[in-house]
Amino acid sequence: MASIFKRKGRDAWYIHYTDGTGRRKMVKGSTDKKVTEAIARKLEQDAMLRRRGVIDSTADKLAAAAQKPLAEHLEDFKKSLDSKDVTPRYIRETKSYIETTFKECSFDTLDDLDVAKIQAFIADQKKAGKGFRTINARLTALKSFTRWLWRMERLRTDPMTAIKKLNVKKDPRHPRRALTEKELKKLFATTFQAPARFGMTGPERALLYRLAVESGLRAGELRSLVKSSFDLKNNLLVVQAAYSKRRRQDVISLLPDTTRELKALLKNKTAKAPAFNMPNPDRVVKMFRADLKDAKIPYVKSERYADFHSLRYCTGSLLAAAGVYPKVAQTLMRHSDINLTMNLYTHVLNEQEREALAKLPDFSKAKNNGSVLASAQGA
Repeated sequence: MASIFKRKGRDAWYIHYTDGTGRRKMVKGSTDKKVTEAIARKLEQDAMLRRRGVIDSTADKLAAAAQKPLAEHLEDFKKSLDSKDVTPRYIRETKSYIETTFKECSFDTLDDLDVAKIQAFIADQKKAGKGFRTINARLTALKSFTRWLWRMERLRTDPMTAIKKLNVKKDPRHPRRALTEKELKKLFATTFQAPARFGMTGPERALLYRLAVESGLRAGELRSLVKSSFDLKNNLLVVQAAYSKRRRQDVISLLPDTTRELKALLKNKTAKAPAFNMPNPDRVVKMFRADLKDAKIPYVKSERYADFHSLRYCTGSLLAAAGVYPKVAQTLMRHSDINLTMNLYTHVLNEQEREALAKLPDFSKAKNNGSVLASAQGA
């Protein structure tokens, strides 16, 4: 039952009632008692109808949401991300992916959201040569936004559930390769002696590449490291959850020689100073290719490409070549799925098998080879 009362020092009457969801609420009424009683009866009647399903309480929220432009919903979504343990860069990129898609699809309101238009946009992105990982990043942003809209009761259903992410294994763009041990040693030595490039000295770049191989860290994770990320007394580094791809804190062991070089690099830096003065992602790509060129290491080999992320491939390939058990390698590589590790192992082991077969004697010129072939063809 609704009840009315006066608060000390106030002229207006107040109402206590139970809403359609069963929650007790207090609202301000009128200075006139009879008017307030009438408001209380109306509130109580509406709440009863909502509890019985006669009035759809969600419909009110959906109607209100439909009146707002998508830009306002997106701004509300951004505020919800601000309260979570994610990086500012992640928030900027997520918002940018969503805004770009809405602009390309001419979406202005919630009613404009059309799965067919989004699918057509994805098809255009593929035709334009965009990588499947890039397209999936855009889809992830859109899915998180529409899921949030549904949870906030701003959409009755989530339209993005009908759209599946692309299979990155079928990406027609160039596949990566792992550098050989000989190539890595050459890259480190040449880069160490090289002049400064893109704001990083040769020794700093060489140490960055070496740490990438030894830790398996991705470029974004390496960029997040600050001096306080390292516990050099115990040969450890910590990647905070907000920067880890798995969204959890990762503790990684360091080799003693690497620790000594890191001590020299970080000696005069403050606790929050970046460990490496890495340029923006586009320049990291150019920087790495330039260092490969100086070391006379081919960017393309056997139709596979060597880029900065290939250093992470090196981590897996070196573990495989050393005979490290796949489950242990999965932990070191921080793969969420053992299949990711095994796919890399299979690729590396296949290459080793080909190299082993190439060492067998050449029997193509054996005297009876031609007659055997001829008899087989005759059969």
